[in-house]
Amino acid sequence: MVRKSVVVLVFVQVVGAIFYCVLLAAYVLPFPSMQVLIGEPVFRSLLSVFGGLFLVSTLVSMIAFGVSKRRERANGQVQ
Repeated sequence: MVRKSVVVLVFVQVVGAIFYCVLLAAYVLPFPSMQVLIGEPVFRSLLSVFGGLFLVSTLVSMIAFGVSKRRERANGQVQ
């Protein structure tokens, strides 16, 4: 069980890091000007995909770990 939770947490962190890098690139790439690239279709679609995936994976992992913790308490495995 511990190995599966590590894989899930790494997946959530990687998706969050990709989302952050795309968001940062949208702000930093046009740096000398005051233009922000968030409205561009490429950045908007990438932010939508990775932002939605990050949100869903975070919520699913929180619910899954809460359920597994509750099952462990019911079985008396957690002190």
